[in-house]
Amino acid sequence: MYVSGLLLLGLVVSAQCFCFTDKVYTDVSKYGSVTKYCMYKGLKMQVGSHIKTADCIECTCHDTSLSCCGFGINAGVVAPPPGCKVVADGCKMLLVKVDDDTKDCLSGDSLVKP
Repeated sequence: MYVSGLLLLGLVVSAQCFCFTDKVYTDVSKYGSVTKYCMYKGLKMQVGSHIKTADCIECTCHDTSLSCCGFGINAGVVAPPPGCKVVADGCKMLLVKVDDDTKDCLSGDSLVKP
């Protein structure tokens, strides 16, 4: 049973990754100090910093660029197996039955907590 579940999982997830990059900004103070930073949705990030956002995006500010990738439900496009669909539980991605989104796609077990 365990092995067949693993084999089925190999067929389940067909995904395309969602990532993007952006430039690094530079400010020079009136005294000549240079500060490099990245911007994500109005948030200034210091070079070397790393954030995870509530909209399921993970970003790292490097010396040369900002790199961000979606995670969980924002990881990319997922093609679930027939009879199943993808739903979000926060950033977590769940595979549920098309005709009953309270049931796990693979096991048929209830996902609703009592």
